[in-house]
Amino acid sequence: FYRNICGNHDEATVDRHALRIALARDLNPEQCKVLLNPRSRERVLVVAAYHLAARRLGQSVAIVQAVTWVVFRGKAD
Repeated sequence: FYRNICGNHDEATVDRHALRIALARDLNPEQCKVLLNPRSRERVLVVAAYHLAARRLGQSVAIVQAVTWVVFRGKAD
């Protein structure tokens, strides 16, 4: 998140929200802790998925994440 704020919009910020969106399911705190480990297979796949989506859409990773978060939260009206 820090890197995105500093202007690096091509890095995926994978937090519990990004995981929930990408995995399309709710996660309890223990699941988040396990999945947010930088070596977690799921986390690596989520990062790759955000990068792939950004490349296909011709947008930065940060923009794709922002749009998915807004839609997920139901504020995209």
